[in-house]
Amino acid sequence: MHKQSEIKQAILSGKNAFVLGPQLILPFRCHVLKITIDRETFTNIYEKFKFVETPQNTLIVLRKGVWFDPSIHSSIDVTIVACDWGVDLTDPSTHEIFKVHIGPTHTAKLELLSQDQLYIE
Repeated sequence: MHKQSEIKQAILSGKNAFVLGPQLILPFRCHVLKITIDRETFTNIYEKFKFVETPQNTLIVLRKGVWFDPSIHSSIDVTIVACDWGVDLTDPSTHEIFKVHIGPTHTAKLELLSQDQLYIE
C-alpha cells in the first residue's frame, strides 16, 4: 500500500487554489494529464496551457484569455486528472481526479472526485 498522494492530502486538508487572470495556481506540485473546462476536454494540453512548477505549487496558465470572466460566466468548473510530481505517469493508481470550482473571487475551491470518474469524457 502506498502513501496518500500530496494532491489528495492538500485537497482533504481544505487547501484552495488561487486564480489570477490567466493563472490557476494549485497548492501542490503535480503533473497534469488532462483538463476539462465545463464540458470541453483537452488532452493535447500543451496547445492551450503552459505549466510552471515550483517546489510547492503548479501554475496552469492559459495561453489566451482568462480563467474567469464575470461577463460570460457566473462560475466555471475545471476537472483535472493529475499525479504527484515524480511518480510513474503510466501507473493509473497514481492518478488523481479533482474539480476546481472557479467563481468571482480569486480563491477557488478544490474537490476530490472518485477514481471511477477518472477517464469518463
